[in-house]
Amino acid sequence: MADTNETVLDMEVIGALRALEADGAPGLFAEIVELFLTDTPPRMKGLEAASDAGDMPGVEAAAHSLKSSCGNLGATVLVDLFKQIEMLGREHAPEEIPSLVSKSNEEFVRVQSALLNTK
Repeated sequence: MADTNETVLDMEVIGALRALEADGAPGLFAEIVELFLTDTPPRMKGLEAASDAGDMPGVEAAAHSLKSSCGNLGATVLVDLFKQIEMLGREHAPEEIPSLVSKSNEEFVRVQSALLNTK
């Protein structure tokens, strides 16, 4: 089954962001999406670098920040992945982090596509 925007994004969150435009902020949704798509990849690379270096406090902090920004755009699967990574960083349990980082990279591609299709 092909991914739809609804399986990748919480459309209620997207709707709430779009409603801000109706309240007198034209173009706000596109700006938020652009900022997210520009800002997230380098932050994900930072998470990966912290993981590679065994910097568990860095992993925890990066995952927490990414979790929050993904939540703001309704990227629920990414939120769950970053939540797991954050917890593992907090617990100093690096074994599973690389596979979760890989999954988050794959999911980000899906989120990116879905967001671009909602503009």
